[in-house]
Amino acid sequence: EVVAEVGKEKMEVALYKVTTSVLMNNPAMSKIIRKYNADIIEVNSTYSVVEKTGKTEDIIALNKELSKEGGLLQFVSSGRIAITRAKIEHVNEYLEKIKERYCK
Repeated sequence: EVVAEVGKEKMEVALYKVTTSVLMNNPAMSKIIRKYNADIIEVNSTYSVVEKTGKTEDIIALNKELSKEGGLLQFVSSGRIAITRAKIEHVNEYLEKIKERYCK
């Protein structure tokens, strides 16, 4: 796994399924969600889904805080994903670097 490449933004995407009644009746839940700049992407009578895109540390911290408040039903995370920040990506150069690194 490549962890320190210059010019890449590394993030994760996580979904948290929480009990709607806990979300609606516990003011701390909405404060926590705002604190981590997460979004509520679905609400129904049974459960609500919170989405967070960010660094691994923030994903884990939000999970811990939501768990402490109760009502966390499920949690899923994408793991680290990355995209280059360069305006122009020369795919052939990138593939050559990967080939050199892993096909020796």
